[in-house]
Amino acid sequence: MLAVLLSVTILSAGCANRTANPIQVAQVGDETKSCRSIINEIEETKGLISTADGDGNVQSGKNVLLFVAGLFIIVPFFFMDLSNASTVEQRAAQSRLKRLVALQEDRNCMVAKTD
Repeated sequence: MLAVLLSVTILSAGCANRTANPIQVAQVGDETKSCRSIINEIEETKGLISTADGDGNVQSGKNVLLFVAGLFIIVPFFFMDLSNASTVEQRAAQSRLKRLVALQEDRNCMVAKTD
């Protein structure tokens, strides 16, 4: 019985990690975007960075709780997400933002208000 429980726990642990879905830094049509489109996408990308940061904080909190619980019983260790998917997504969004800002500067678009 214990072997079956351990096997199920180990198999389900593979489902705990989230696969990163990073944004492409260079996208088709970048060179033909209008200034307005670039500025809008800059704002959207800032939102992606913020969302990825929040997701990373939530996942870190969950991992801490699972680690503490895992100190008492081993099963929670198998459900920790160590994939760093939100970090990968955040870095990709930051790279995309840099590319969009460079496009904006190359085209001499009116600078959008930065926060």
